[in-house]
Amino acid sequence: MYQRSPWVAENAKRRANGQCELCQKPAPFNRKDGTPYLETHHIEWLASGGADTVENTVALCPNCHKKMHVINRKEDRAWLKEVALKGA
Repeated sequence: MYQRSPWVAENAKRRANGQCELCQKPAPFNRKDGTPYLETHHIEWLASGGADTVENTVALCPNCHKKMHVINRKEDRAWLKEVALKGA
């Protein structure tokens, strides 16, 4: 099991401001509390030695999150690294 900071996840979601940081589209729906539903993703996976840091974490819509875990394109990772670093 990997240690994950709730603060890091919350930071990514706030930075995203309701918009997926990969496809740039609005979150597909809101949670019961009214906040946009986005999922936290580690650009360099924790299982591969990635860190649970603001610079390695982004907020994605469910489709893009699944895409990153199935395809994990190099170009998408590079884009997400830029996004995370700009917001850090």
